[in-house]
Amino acid sequence: MVTLSAILQAPIQAVLRPSMWLPFIRSLHSHTETWSIDCTKTEFISSILTAVHTVMEQEDNKEFWDIHKVEKDGTFIRIFAFTRAEWLDVMEISYKDGHYEAHSFSSGVVPLIVPFAFICNLALFYTPFLDTGLNKERLKRLRDALSVNVTVV
Repeated sequence: MVTLSAILQAPIQAVLRPSMWLPFIRSLHSHTETWSIDCTKTEFISSILTAVHTVMEQEDNKEFWDIHKVEKDGTFIRIFAFTRAEWLDVMEISYKDGHYEAHSFSSGVVPLIVPFAFICNLALFYTPFLDTGLNKERLKRLRDALSVNVTVV
């Protein structure tokens, strides 16, 4: 379960995303894939929503995923992934030029269980840290749980 502190700070942290400000540091804790889908946008978004619930029900799941934003036209979805320590990682999937771009990133170095962590993360935006491949693995878990065919381009 996620604490109230993390729930309240997550939308602010996701928009500010201080760990993504510096190009040479952000590549240490983010991963992007381009997906080709053979279904309609509506079917794809529905499949993602189902896949999030499927991943949450897996016994080996060590994170809490929360669907934060879904565009009705099927062009964007944002999912919050809270780790056990309540670091906020964000997955964003957006439709561009006939393909979906899936992006997963760590939003800051201080976990959101700490009150006012989003302010601390603003001050520590320059701090390099590794995600040890968690963002890449997270996108793979989501992709594997989808009920539609996804090809990584």
